[in-house]
Amino acid sequence: MHLPTSQFYILCIVIGIRFVEIKSALIAKNTTDILLTEHESKQIAKLKDVAKNILDVPYMRSNKYLINWIRDSPTDLNVAYQKLLKYWNYRKENGFDTIQNEDWSVWSKNYPYTIFGKDFNGCTVAGLYVGSWETRKALIANPKEFYRYLDWASENVYKAIYDSSCLNGTFILNLNGYSVREHGCLQCISTYVHLIGNLDTHYPRVVNKLICINTPRIFKQLLRVLIPFLSPYTASTIETYGHDGSEWGPIIRSKISPEILPLEFGGTKKKKVLSDQRK
Repeated sequence: MHLPTSQFYILCIVIGIRFVEIKSALIAKNTTDILLTEHESKQIAKLKDVAKNILDVPYMRSNKYLINWIRDSPTDLNVAYQKLLKYWNYRKENGFDTIQNEDWSVWSKNYPYTIFGKDFNGCTVAGLYVGSWETRKALIANPKEFYRYLDWASENVYKAIYDSSCLNGTFILNLNGYSVREHGCLQCISTYVHLIGNLDTHYPRVVNKLICINTPRIFKQLLRVLIPFLSPYTASTIETYGHDGSEWGPIIRSKISPEILPLEFGGTKKKKVLSDQRK
């Protein structure tokens, strides 16, 4: 059957429009639904109004930033505001306005993390070499600065996520080398509570997956104690795997290209990336 030229062009246009619609739907799905409902748009407008005096950083006034606070407390705008206010106070008390101007090169070398790049959906992937950290040593030497370094690193990862097309990203914690003496002391445990707890309260819903690899049994027990204190959303993102790379490697590579991951994270990149060096 041969269509007249005019009908053929119309059919091509219809197919083209439908393709764009399908592609847009897939993008929305893959970026954790950045599209807002009418109710969410109204809630964001209200939150901007009540929080106008504390949204003093330009990106904080954007819909993309505020939507996670709304979705984390969907039934009570005041709860969302109180959580945002608590975070704003934390930023002020801990001097976040100057944190990016400080030199963290020594800390990032000795306590490495890295932003690997993007997963197959275009969302940020970050890795922490927690098992290689001399956590006990840092807490004895300068606990206040160590926690500040963790805040700096968290800010960098969040900004990478914010600058992507997604609302959240994947965090991979490599616990290879974890020891009770260096990482299991009471103060050391507070480090992981601080790190994971801050992601939960200061950056709501920023975690798509929190994947722990080479996880010793004692750290799994710690997570079981911590999880009840996290939001149900963040708790649902945590996955733990042992030392068998044949178990967790395929799972990670199904989401993230092995070309951007070093060998110890299940990838094929031979040179170990020590840290993200942004200041």
